[in-house]
Amino acid sequence: MTTLKIFQQYPALFNQLIEIQPLFQQILDMTGLNRLDLQIDHIALRVNDVDMAKQWQACFAEEATLLSNNEINGRPIYLYELEKPLLILEQEVRVVELPFPKAKNYPQQGWEHIEMVLPFIVNETVEQWFARVEKLLAPVAERIILQKSCHKGDGEGLPNPAVAIKLADKSNFATIKLHPYAIKQIVMSE
Repeated sequence: MTTLKIFQQYPALFNQLIEIQPLFQQILDMTGLNRLDLQIDHIALRVNDVDMAKQWQACFAEEATLLSNNEINGRPIYLYELEKPLLILEQEVRVVELPFPKAKNYPQQGWEHIEMVLPFIVNETVEQWFARVEKLLAPVAERIILQKSCHKGDGEGLPNPAVAIKLADKSNFATIKLHPYAIKQIVMSE
């Protein structure tokens, strides 16, 4: 992992990746999602400064393949597939999401969330998928914050609903997002 250029230039990102994994695990354990054997599709960064985003983008451009550079919710979001995977919660993760900053200022820059695939059931609609996720998380509803969304980038053919899960306990700043499709499937639908 330390051989990635981004970690050589920004060692704090390597340390953050190690530090955030127990926070992801805490969410998985508390919600019971750890029992579903979900695959981590990709990991996302958060950045407040355009210059920093451009620096990280330059690092990824040297050691990863650009999968997509779409505009979503008024800002560019870049997806990179790494040649060498990151190891996150004992899973190999090859895709990194780099959203460029918007007006919102995040408390910290760096790794912010992982996205996991909870596939549609045959003939399930987006609303039925949302309802299934809410039912799955109902036993811990008092202890989490859920945010539903359905972003669609320019030209994407598949729906891209998401449920973001955070703990109500603000000491854990990490987020896990569930999607019915892997991000590469969304990109291929463009």
